[in-house]
Amino acid sequence: MNKRYILFIIITAFVFSIMPMLAKAQISVKSKSEKNDISSTDKYFNRNLKTAKSLIKVGNFDKALTLLESLSDTYGMIPSIVKEIKNAYRGMKDYSSLKSLIVEELEVSPDSFYLVCQLGEIYFLTDSLEPAKSTWEHAFELAGNSKSEYIYLASYYLGYGFYDEAASVYRRARIVLGQPDSFSKELLDIFISQCDYNGAVAEFLNIIKYKPKNTGKISQQIIDVIIKCSDDSLTNSAEEITTLITNAIRDDQTNPELYMMLGDINMLSKNLTAAFENYKHADRLSNSRGKFIFSFALLCYDNNEFNMTISAADYYIQSIKGKEESKIKLIKARSLEKLGLYQQALDILDEVCENTKDQNSKQEAIITAGDIYVNKLHNFEAAKKMFALIANKKRSHLYIYKAKMKLAEVNIMMGDYNKASVLLNLVRKIKNYGYLIEKAVFLQNEINFYTYDFKKAEKGYHDLIKNYPSGFFVNDCLERKALISETKNDTLLHILADANRCYYSNDVDSAIVIMEQAASFTQSPTYEYILFNLAYYYSEVCLWDNAISTYEDYNTLFPEGLYTDRSLFNLAEIYSDVKNQSEKADELLEKIVADYPTSPLIEKARLSLNKLKSI
Repeated sequence: MNKRYILFIIITAFVFSIMPMLAKAQISVKSKSEKNDISSTDKYFNRNLKTAKSLIKVGNFDKALTLLESLSDTYGMIPSIVKEIKNAYRGMKDYSSLKSLIVEELEVSPDSFYLVCQLGEIYFLTDSLEPAKSTWEHAFELAGNSKSEYIYLASYYLGYGFYDEAASVYRRARIVLGQPDSFSKELLDIFISQCDYNGAVAEFLNIIKYKPKNTGKISQQIIDVIIKCSDDSLTNSAEEITTLITNAIRDDQTNPELYMMLGDINMLSKNLTAAFENYKHADRLSNSRGKFIFSFALLCYDNNEFNMTISAADYYIQSIKGKEESKIKLIKARSLEKLGLYQQALDILDEVCENTKDQNSKQEAIITAGDIYVNKLHNFEAAKKMFALIANKKRSHLYIYKAKMKLAEVNIMMGDYNKASVLLNLVRKIKNYGYLIEKAVFLQNEINFYTYDFKKAEKGYHDLIKNYPSGFFVNDCLERKALISETKNDTLLHILADANRCYYSNDVDSAIVIMEQAASFTQSPTYEYILFNLAYYYSEVCLWDNAISTYEDYNTLFPEGLYTDRSLFNLAEIYSDVKNQSEKADELLEKIVADYPTSPLIEKARLSLNKLKSI
């Protein structure tokens, strides 16, 4: 073999063997000026830069640096190459080389805000905290009038857990910019993440001062923050927030929004009388003719304070007589329903139907009355008459299709499946209102289930899951499908169909008797389903001791079951709301929070825990 050729091979191999070591050496900005302009269509450059990024992503930093140095030989130390070199140094924790590169860049551009920020980070990563902070402070001086640069700087502090320093950046930037309402979102994120409800509320008040239109939403956010951040007593937290808002009112006694917020905090601490007075004061200051009273009535209703809802509604009707009178009468009627005063509720609903010119309120009143007849009085014929007032109209309108759906449901409850199917088919033909269409499909499959056509029902549930994979009834379909496929005993499957049919028809007593028969099939794969639903049925008719013992049996037999988180939560509610045994409720809720962090009930469990602590 030619000696020159052999020598060439040896030299080539040597060069390639030392390339990674050469790449590890510091790449200098000074030694390589920008040589060529890069076009966005330069395929060679784009392909190799993409490869370098991929190598960095998988941790192959040496090869990435080798490739990047090769690119810099051709194109110079352009920003896109420098950025990836920094990423490689950072990934391999070669902070010395990274610092040298940044220092060289700063010699070229000494007032570069972003380079100064990066240098501060290098100081921090090399355990030089004070130099890091002083460097970031220099970056603050360079930020000037750029909001985005202040946010960029604060992100360094936040990234390494310096929340107070990040908040300080935003507060001082407000002064520099002369914009006291800037960075509200950023500051709120900091305060809420740190459960600093005093800081959060102060910031909310600042928003109200400069953007008063956002007050209603903010008031609810304040309550959410207090509930989330209160480790001790909600009452103590509410008192501290009350002081903050009272001080704000002292500075601005004509702002109705502040009185509304104070009323919301009163609600949180269950001081309903004070809350009502503050809302009245807000309404008088605003000259809004009832806007705040209407909001207060809704707030009380949403918080299950039905007697106070009725008081607020009566005040609105007698003293204000505003444009929302028919709507507030609807709220009053629903509150009376919640209190079990069904005939009084129906009387008000009849009054709305006869006197209001607001067609939406009229149709809501009809549907609400029909629901009372169905669910509370079990007077199906009266319910059908109410729903038919709307359902038989020819026009295409949401209320008409809602009424058709309600009418179909009543027919199912009465066992008139043919009439129900006709109505469900009409609903399925509409083009809008996806929820109603999906519900119509689901109820048709329920009819198949109730009438023991299990194969057709199972296929229907399967198709609904396929067609509506993120739909409202997917979980119900999955449960039904599993019930049919796992129940090998035909007798048991008929029993379960009967129990579900009775429960759907509001005949819970019969459903219990039938489900108790099913509970004798202790070896069935569906026994978990049977036991959980039997406990739930007991609670529906206030057989609390039966419910407790059955839930406890379920929790013992199925500690990792499909319904365990729901069983624990339902049991906690009984101990808390019915048995007044807060310690047992607390124990069960703590178990949900600790053992079921992904449960859909986790937030409800936390909220219930906070309410128990406030008692």
